[in-house]
Amino acid sequence: MKLPNNFGSVVRLSGNRRRPFMVRKTVGYTDTGRPIQKSIGYFDTYTAAVAFLENYNRRSLTQAPGISLLQLYRQWLPRQRARVGASALEGYRTSLIHLRPVISISVDVLKFHDIQACFDNMHDRNGNRVGYATKKKARTLLNRLLQYGRINELIPGDINFGKDLDIGINTPIRPHSRFTRQQINKVWKSTMPEKDIVLLLLYTGMRISELLNLKKKNVKLRSKYFDITQSKTAAGIRIIPIHDSILSLVTNLMMIPGKYLIPDCRTYAAGADRFNKVMKALKIKHSPHDCRHTVRSILNEKDANQAAIDRLLGHCSKSIGDAVYTHVRLPQLRKTLRLLP
Repeated sequence: MKLPNNFGSVVRLSGNRRRPFMVRKTVGYTDTGRPIQKSIGYFDTYTAAVAFLENYNRRSLTQAPGISLLQLYRQWLPRQRARVGASALEGYRTSLIHLRPVISISVDVLKFHDIQACFDNMHDRNGNRVGYATKKKARTLLNRLLQYGRINELIPGDINFGKDLDIGINTPIRPHSRFTRQQINKVWKSTMPEKDIVLLLLYTGMRISELLNLKKKNVKLRSKYFDITQSKTAAGIRIIPIHDSILSLVTNLMMIPGKYLIPDCRTYAAGADRFNKVMKALKIKHSPHDCRHTVRSILNEKDANQAAIDRLLGHCSKSIGDAVYTHVRLPQLRKTLRLLP
């Protein structure tokens, strides 16, 4: 069936996909007059795709009077740039992309079922359904944008779509598992330059976002410690001794031109890609977070001081008072970290 001009298009994608029908809209034109199209949804059937496109066009016609989520995002984002790191900013951008079916529609005419349909049909760039964690991040961004709009009286005060959204159940894909000694040895023996990220995570317990945001000015080679100044939690702002095993690795990285310890790798996705490249080459199945799990597991087995473990990993201590916890000093942290093989 031929759709009307300027209505949009529905394309059936190749391959065996759960949602093979992609909806596209023209958003502009190139200098040579060629249309610029973006995908706004993926669907199981052609009928569902056309119905979504009809609703999208109907809503778009009424978007002029009010402010859209995209406009809220552009106003809200500048202040966030000074507060969070590159990895968090990339997360906001990715979540905005997942909200694209509704971001251009005026907030005051958006309906709850429009938002719920957006989350129900949320997919990655390959057309595959995304998981709970991705939907949760998108919901968090939505709530922050709506809160910003309400506080600044840019949208009606009773608009709060995020409160009742159904994003499914958090079912872990797989539990975290620790690296074995043999697996760590395989990483050491690898000749891949990407192995540096894996080893740094295994011998510091950093979050990958903390490592990617680590600037050279916060690497204290003379005193042999990292000064973590950007983290997802207040407890994450801490110092981590440089383990003797990775001292030469860190020294070599410091000699590479650039502001950051890990060069040309500013986002979680880029860091995870490098990590996964090593795992695939070595035929090891682990995630970046498994490195933190490995550090804690080994130190627990060695009966290390729990306050020191919490401090190294940037966790709030559950076993002792904050006053004692915050006074764990560098020598004790260094002694604890040396328990790693």
